[in-house]
Amino acid sequence: MEGLGIDIKLLIAQIINFLLLFLIFKKTVSQSFLEFLSKNEQQGKEKEQLLKELEEKEIKAKEEEKKIFEKAQAQGLQIVEDAKKNATQIKAEILKQGHKEAEEIKEKMSKELEREKSNIYKETKTKIVETCIIMIKSVLSKFITEEKQTEAIKYLLKELEKDKSYGL
Repeated sequence: MEGLGIDIKLLIAQIINFLLLFLIFKKTVSQSFLEFLSKNEQQGKEKEQLLKELEEKEIKAKEEEKKIFEKAQAQGLQIVEDAKKNATQIKAEILKQGHKEAEEIKEKMSKELEREKSNIYKETKTKIVETCIIMIKSVLSKFITEEKQTEAIKYLLKELEKDKSYGL
């Protein structure tokens, strides 16, 4: 083998050196290196597991958020609908109250108008009766004595009292 340029002694020495290095490496460095690799692998698995758990929690949180949003939206719509109903009821109550008040005012005004009408009628009737008495006195004074005038006026007043259409 020397013809190939390989020295057997040197090759054996290198093999022995390699085996010694391998044994020393195996006893000292390989154990801690394997532990390091094992820990690294374990940490990688733990990180992967944590990532999966986080992703699942994130998905659940998004679903929960979506449910809460939908629920809030439904509640908001319900609140708006209730507010519309309340507004409609309040509007109806206000209109009803307004109509009631208008009717009361109308009735009050009608009674007041009737009272004024009655007062004007009484005043007018009184003025007419007074005017008639004055006219009768002036006309009758030319034809009848004062005593006969008084009797005629009393008779006319009695007749007017009997007739209720004049309201005396």
